[in-house]
Amino acid sequence: MNPEREYNAKEEETFFQEVKTINVSKNEVLYLNDSLTLLLEHTINNSTISIPARGISSTAGFPAPPELILRIGEAILHLTNPENTSKLTELELTVSELLLIREACQSYILFNNEPVGYNLMRKIYSVLLGDHVKEKEEFNKLLEDINMSPLEKTKSSEEKTNDITKKLTDPTQDD
Repeated sequence: MNPEREYNAKEEETFFQEVKTINVSKNEVLYLNDSLTLLLEHTINNSTISIPARGISSTAGFPAPPELILRIGEAILHLTNPENTSKLTELELTVSELLLIREACQSYILFNNEPVGYNLMRKIYSVLLGDHVKEKEEFNKLLEDINMSPLEKTKSSEEKTNDITKKLTDPTQDD
């Protein structure tokens, strides 16, 4: 175990319950609805077991809790309402739910000619990793401006001026 970073179950639970928001299209929520099956809990002999409402198949690959199914259903009703003119709706999901949905997404899936699997994966990773990726890109951009080679001798302004003067007086002069 890393002494600098001990495992903290409470911290992990808090992370997985953190709520994030993604904007989804009608095709994306219809795809999610088709890809998830309701996870039902049954109590047998004082033990609770969870089983999917329909068998896990290629059309319903992942069992999901009723709360998630209902939020997806709400998004479907909103986006398919004839009076609604918006093309997207917000879907609030915990990090755990985002990771579950990511499992259902396949990048090559098209739904009504929309690459829903690819789009959902991009949206999920954007809310989960967007800040980290942005910080990393900014850090790398800062490093580009730093000369890390200690062996290279940088020319003084006087040497640079002399080089320019030589080029102007003798155009055949190469560096």
